[in-house]
Amino acid sequence: MTEPTVSPLNLAIQPGRAAGPFALGMPMDMLINAIRTEPCIVKTDFKYSNTSPLGVDIVLDLVDNGICFRIDPVSQRLKCIELYEFSKLRLTYKSIDFSSNKHLATFILIYKTFGPTNPGEYLADYRYSLKYPGISFLFPIPEKYFPTKKTNDLPLSLPDGSTPIVNRIYIYQGESWARAVPPALASRDVLSEKLVIKAGTHVTFTRKACAIEFGCMSQDVLAQLGRPSVSFFKQDDKMNIHGAREQRFQRPSKYYIWSYFLLGIDIFFDTYTHTVKKFAFHTNFPGQYDFNRYRKCNFEIASESKAQNVTSDSTWTEILQAFGEPLGDPVIFDRGPTTPFGATSFYGYKGLIFEIMKNGYICSLTMYQCGNT
Repeated sequence: MTEPTVSPLNLAIQPGRAAGPFALGMPMDMLINAIRTEPCIVKTDFKYSNTSPLGVDIVLDLVDNGICFRIDPVSQRLKCIELYEFSKLRLTYKSIDFSSNKHLATFILIYKTFGPTNPGEYLADYRYSLKYPGISFLFPIPEKYFPTKKTNDLPLSLPDGSTPIVNRIYIYQGESWARAVPPALASRDVLSEKLVIKAGTHVTFTRKACAIEFGCMSQDVLAQLGRPSVSFFKQDDKMNIHGAREQRFQRPSKYYIWSYFLLGIDIFFDTYTHTVKKFAFHTNFPGQYDFNRYRKCNFEIASESKAQNVTSDSTWTEILQAFGEPLGDPVIFDRGPTTPFGATSFYGYKGLIFEIMKNGYICSLTMYQCGNT
């Protein structure tokens, strides 16, 4: 069976900024949505480290289109774009076609299109790196023509009369593509929002300069945070069975929930009083059940008495060091053999419930008012 023909992906290159609709700094959910809207993209390889989710880049590789995205694992924002299969790409710079089925991206054409720059460098793997602000081009050099000593000569042409042809292009911000960093965020950008949690009391939104307390009316939340992404009704929380005996025989809990996907949070309201009863904060680590439904919530649990603050990036070991042993044994939640997602464990503290993945990182955090479930 023959593979379907893939149409070339047309990308306007903006050094240090973007390749077509894919912009450096865009959050992972926006990147995935942009990929889904491109009709010529048929296959995506998604790679991440389950054991070191904050130490290894998240990678989205469009193997049939020759473009690879590297995502910073902490901020979950795009930091580097790698182009590598030029027969499947049409690249332009300032409306000039420099790589397509009509034009080979030769050293001479790249140099002519992008202009003079500082001398590049010969790499140990027999390639030459030509660097401009925000973009680097790599050209393979035949071993027999590779210089044996350091030189500033540009390989515009080789002794046999040919000119090198590019085999990698990197678009990035930072000192090099290998040390790329996401662009800095504006102070008003929603991605710069940081939540400070006071256990059992309230949540402060630092960018919005507001706080949502337990008992806050729904209309007040609406005025502070705006309309939620979605809202839905939930009855009889299954975790109530683990509460105190007298609480289990009270009237069933009924909530309506406002989900703010861009902030990575859910807010639970009592259907009788229309007041805030719970908060849920999501970390959006790859490998969890609701991955990419929420953006990562960047939270910190405020505490003057703890040796170290717990954040959305903390491990279970760090939580134990900060809070001590939890209240009782963990509650295990497993979605069964029909899903690829492993079981998570819920650990309770006064006002807080941590959902921990098998790798020791936080899947979600629930905050409730002490005395409530």
